[in-house]
Amino acid sequence: MFDDVMGRSMIVRGVQAVTGSLTVDFLKPVPVEEPLVAEVRVDGHEGRRWTLSAILRLARDEAPLARAHGIWVERRQGHFERHEAKMEAYRGTNG
Repeated sequence: MFDDVMGRSMIVRGVQAVTGSLTVDFLKPVPVEEPLVAEVRVDGHEGRRWTLSAILRLARDEAPLARAHGIWVERRQGHFERHEAKMEAYRGTNG
């Protein structure tokens, strides 16, 4: 969930990025069928690297249930095409 929410926060900022690293700390049990709120913050930006943090909490409570921090890296042109070519090579379909 953190990977998705934090990555989408980059899109909202107009930045196309991929996850470089992500660490999650669970502080309390996270209820399954309760409304939750995730809050994402940019902690730093240097070159193509963005440092983000986030918390997850119940919609009705301010106490954090989990927190995350990680690095997102701005994609270069053709990122996914290069990735797919590498995956084809791994699968043995490209030579």
